[in-house]
Amino acid sequence: MVRPERLLMARQRPLVERLCRLVAALGDVQPGEVVEVRSDCGIIRPERLLIDRQCAPVERFRRREAALAKVWGTEAAWRCVDECLQIRGGRGYETASSRRQRGESAEPVERMMRDSRINTIFEGSSEIMRLFIAREALDPHLKKAAGALNSRLPMGERLKTAARAGLFYAGWYPRQWLPIGPGGLTGMDSKLARHVAWAARNSRRLARRLFHSMARYGPKLEREQILLGRYVDIGTDLFAMAATCSRAQSLLEQGTPREQVLPLADFFCRETRLRIRGRFRGVRQNNDRRGYRLARQVLADDLLWLESGIVGHWD
Repeated sequence: MVRPERLLMARQRPLVERLCRLVAALGDVQPGEVVEVRSDCGIIRPERLLIDRQCAPVERFRRREAALAKVWGTEAAWRCVDECLQIRGGRGYETASSRRQRGESAEPVERMMRDSRINTIFEGSSEIMRLFIAREALDPHLKKAAGALNSRLPMGERLKTAARAGLFYAGWYPRQWLPIGPGGLTGMDSKLARHVAWAARNSRRLARRLFHSMARYGPKLEREQILLGRYVDIGTDLFAMAATCSRAQSLLEQGTPREQVLPLADFFCRETRLRIRGRFRGVRQNNDRRGYRLARQVLADDLLWLESGIVGHWD
């Protein structure tokens, strides 16, 4: 009964640590500084999902990667503690001091659960972090094309902006369809390299889908929070895949036996692929509009019968 729960914790704990170390390393770099990227602390570029083993400026990656790590890490930690409580049952729900008074072991699972849950709220809730990441992803495109859609600008300025954006996207968009490898994979284990290549392909697929949504919704895309949330979750999972493969390769290079590294990394990447495929399907096959209309009904008090029999007020 506890095997799936233990597997969840086993595959997520090392990745949370990896993301924290990666973002912490970026936080130590000063603006404008160029840092040498080592195999044990490789910089992952979320927009291309490349593990850069050369030298790279990092100031433009820091905020985005920190937000990605915050969302993924806090939610993964919460899932792990939630499953731990489920495994321990009533004793997990009981406070440590209560068990200590009865002479039992006093693992503070309930305290860890409270502490983990608040981490998804403090320092930027998961919902706010997703909006921030989406904004970071959209910002480069908006800087190039938003002027063409701004009706308050003179027509001449709008046409100039449209022409510049057209020239840029005439080169950028076709590249998102080319089967370009991620690069930097020389010497990487073949199994890990296949996962990184898959992440790179789907990074370009994500870029295309985001561009298509921008073309469809224009400036109103920022209001499509459920859609943007799917895109952010896809990007976060791709980021986690790349970080996992980078860490696994680093462990192999340090002499850790393959049988202790590859099965865990491979399983995590395969599970993540399934989630990503499902979220890509959800971009086009969903009930978002119906859900929005239903939510409007609830907010307009059109479904008051739902409140019958429930506690409405606390005195």
